[in-house]
Amino acid sequence: MCIYIDTNRHVIRNLMENGIREATGTHPGKTIIFARNHKHAVFLQEQFDNMYPQYGGKFCRVIDSHDSRSEDLLKEFKNASNQLTIAISVDMLDTGVDVPQIVNLVFARPVYSYVKFWQMIGRGTRLCKDLFGSGQDKTTFRIFDHWGNFKFFEEDYKEADDKPPTKSLLQRLFVIRLQLAKAALQQQNVDIFNQVIGLIATDIAALPTKTIAVKEKLREIKTLQQDNILKTFSLATQNILHNDIAPLMQWRNIRGFEADYQFDELITQTQLEALEQSLSDKLPNESNKIQDKRADYKVKTLGQSARSSDYQGKLIDTVSQLPIQLNQVQDKQAFIQQVKSWDFGENDPLISLETIRNELRHLMQYRQRKARTHSYAKIIDVTEDKTKIQNELHKPKLEGLELMAYRQRVEGILAELFANNQTLQKIKAGEAVSQADLEALVSLVLTQNPDVNLALLTDFYPETRQLDIAIRSIIGLEPAAVAARFADFVQQYHTLTAKQVKFLDFLQNHIAKHGSITLERLYEEPFTTFDSDGIDGIFANDAEIDELLDIIEGFSPPKSTGEYTSK
Repeated sequence: MCIYIDTNRHVIRNLMENGIREATGTHPGKTIIFARNHKHAVFLQEQFDNMYPQYGGKFCRVIDSHDSRSEDLLKEFKNASNQLTIAISVDMLDTGVDVPQIVNLVFARPVYSYVKFWQMIGRGTRLCKDLFGSGQDKTTFRIFDHWGNFKFFEEDYKEADDKPPTKSLLQRLFVIRLQLAKAALQQQNVDIFNQVIGLIATDIAALPTKTIAVKEKLREIKTLQQDNILKTFSLATQNILHNDIAPLMQWRNIRGFEADYQFDELITQTQLEALEQSLSDKLPNESNKIQDKRADYKVKTLGQSARSSDYQGKLIDTVSQLPIQLNQVQDKQAFIQQVKSWDFGENDPLISLETIRNELRHLMQYRQRKARTHSYAKIIDVTEDKTKIQNELHKPKLEGLELMAYRQRVEGILAELFANNQTLQKIKAGEAVSQADLEALVSLVLTQNPDVNLALLTDFYPETRQLDIAIRSIIGLEPAAVAARFADFVQQYHTLTAKQVKFLDFLQNHIAKHGSITLERLYEEPFTTFDSDGIDGIFANDAEIDELLDIIEGFSPPKSTGEYTSK
């Protein structure tokens, strides 16, 4: 097996730059990378550590049977607060592992088993409450299919949105500091300007220069670190800071200090609003100004004042969440009380804000956030009018990954029943089944799994029209039963070319997996990969084509409802 360095580095970088991120947007959330074998897994980890050394070798780890500590590593990965975030798996995490926080799955290997493929996808389908903050539950996950497994299994999928990734906490903080520096410069507030320029310089100096994305911007970074470049704060400098440097802030490793920087963000937002309110207070109001202009100024001033009050309230609320029973908080209790009574009306609130940031930011990790509140439905005892009750079967709309997950669940249920259920065995063998057989099967599944109604399958798979064909589209057909239908054709035309034999093998595998096929499908991908004209380009003899189409038509879904009878 050859391992292509650049290809695997692309796999890692694609995840790091486009994966779904955790609550603060600082780095991707819990992720499984499916590797080909142990050697490949170790190589991926080595490449990750080389590309992102700021994580110290603990962020991304191989978890497979070759490591005697694999069970301990798995426990760390399952721990939501543990820094082990990316697990590189070789079979060990493919099935049976329940980590609800997983939001990214990376297929860095081909998968040839359809059942296993869906079991691997199942690692991302677990729900997770409040994953991205209070009331922000996990509703989706992202799959990076670098080996075309979806295409191999001919499965549809929903393309990920092209919208840019969530901005990280440090990127947001950096941008707000740029805005504060610009506002201070406009007001010629030297103290605030120098203060925030110093923080911007510190942010730039903290960038991990060995990280691949930061390396690509080293020239810009070194330019900004020259004497007085930042303090001149020219338009060109501002553009570089905003467009080139701000996105790099996501690569700083602040694990364990997120609360500190969230407090920095709140303080900086409050500083910016206070500065803009100060600017509004200085707006002209001479009597010779046009009245409409004065109205505009008044509206703007009131709006900014309200925002400033909001940030002041958030600040006081945040500080009030510090637990007074801790010694570290008690040491700052006198200062905390001053903050709670703090007012924008003082002479120089901006200096006080920076003092608050420096004095309290290290305590933010101890905050006791308010628990998520739940609303409960009002209970009303009213006698129902039975004549107005409508009994209607609800048919949920499933599509995309929801349909895939449902199909996987049904497949698992049917697989458990298959060995002892003659109806399923007949369906898979291509034999006819009665309506009574199907109704008994539906009842059996409903009894054991009340949330799975097989009767709805024809709504989810309308092209099948009948329940037994819908079930067959999930469990497939016995390969031997499919091959038997083609046996006479292969024996009669024993001079088939290698290309024709390969096409027939692929066709039979497709039918066995999906349980049926339409004639139209033969003129679409992947069948047109053998020849752009589909089956007509593979077989030039009309007699061969006609006979083959007759065989294939026997696997087509019925065009009208009724009992399915195989040819």
